[in-house]
Amino acid sequence: MPAPLSSPRVSVIIPALNAVATLGRTLASVVGQTERQFEVIVIDDGSSDETADLARSFSDRLPGLQVISQPRRGTGAARNAGLALARGTYIAPLDADDLWHPTYLRQLADRLDAAGPGTVMAYAFHRRIDAADCVIVTPRTAAIEGFGFYRMAWWNVVGNGSGMLARRDSLRAIGGFAEDPLINNDYYPQLRLCWLGGVTTVPSYLVGYRSVPGTQSRDLVNQTRRGLRSVRQAVAETGADEQRQIRRTIAARAGFAMRAAVNAKDFRAMAAFAPLGVANGFGTFLGTALGSNQGKAYGLVHHQPGLDRFLELDPKVPDGRVLGDSFATRALRHAEAADRREAGRRGLT
Repeated sequence: MPAPLSSPRVSVIIPALNAVATLGRTLASVVGQTERQFEVIVIDDGSSDETADLARSFSDRLPGLQVISQPRRGTGAARNAGLALARGTYIAPLDADDLWHPTYLRQLADRLDAAGPGTVMAYAFHRRIDAADCVIVTPRTAAIEGFGFYRMAWWNVVGNGSGMLARRDSLRAIGGFAEDPLINNDYYPQLRLCWLGGVTTVPSYLVGYRSVPGTQSRDLVNQTRRGLRSVRQAVAETGADEQRQIRRTIAARAGFAMRAAVNAKDFRAMAAFAPLGVANGFGTFLGTALGSNQGKAYGLVHHQPGLDRFLELDPKVPDGRVLGDSFATRALRHAEAADRREAGRRGLT
């Protein structure tokens, strides 16, 4: 068995809570990576099942695997516990129910190497998968290059906690992962990284993001609420001052949150989202809440249930397009203009 690496290229951090049903497949997707210069740190966040034992059973296939058990503190705190132990140049967070295509780590690490130290984060596209690892939806998305804070604020293009690779020193510089349960602990650090430096994209579907009943990601009202709070907090903490674009973004996010609240018949959430959206841009709020079809706008491609297994599909974008209709394209164009202005002020390329 190969010896553990003294200086790994990548540190893979996996927070896990009662993850026996999926963690084995997640770790198997790590074992199958073509990149071999990595370490794996599993943080068992207070599981009551055999999650830690299952993780340790991979020790012969993942040299240097660390499995740390701690009292339950939440996903953000578990990721930060792993970040404190990490030795890799790059950090790759991975949720305990998601999958990676075999080339994921190598492609993203190579992309960051090529981009240089001013680029602090790389990401890849994702497909949503079910409990059997079959693809439910392939979403269109957007490829960002360079300074991308306002585009990321408008639209969470990563869309999950398993699809980015970040420089370790950069992630530590922003304070690591968010531990506040009221904000999105994946999305918030991605926003902060996009303010700190450049972002680059590997435009292939290399992440299988699991979406099944009972998981947090299915709670759309709370998900959109946390996303909105993440944007507002990131704006406040970074000092971002493209006010017109910020108002447009908050109005749109309030609109999508309102749509989720209406569908869920959550009247308390409706009462909270409506005044925020109206105050920041009535037309944008109304358009996103009532007018535009988000599935059409962002180009969701639905798959026949149980047919397409994630790891068997070609990860390349089939037709070169990443967006749906003109709504998403036009909105991102406004955000890109704000990114260019901010990059110019800061002398970034």
